[in-house]
Amino acid sequence: STQLALRRKTGWTFTVSATGAAAYASLSLRDGGLNPVPYAVFSDGYFMLFRGECKNVELEAFELLGTVESELVVCVEAWNSVQFCIPLGGSNAVAHHAGV
Repeated sequence: STQLALRRKTGWTFTVSATGAAAYASLSLRDGGLNPVPYAVFSDGYFMLFRGECKNVELEAFELLGTVESELVVCVEAWNSVQFCIPLGGSNAVAHHAGV
């Protein structure tokens, strides 16, 4: 099965890694209700991760449009569904998910 991990590297840069089977993944910015933020741009839209690979992805720009920034989360999406999320703010948040 696919196992993914997501952590904040620095500032607006996040690291996604795969420890299991390959995964076609992407990051998304979502509000507190897990609704996509319509104007969020990441440095890499979609990417393939193989076992043991890491990918650094930067959140380049976003517009709040009524959303409170403290409620925003960065989510890993794989196989067309949200797998897990970490808060946009905060210090070096880490999340792992197994069995995608």
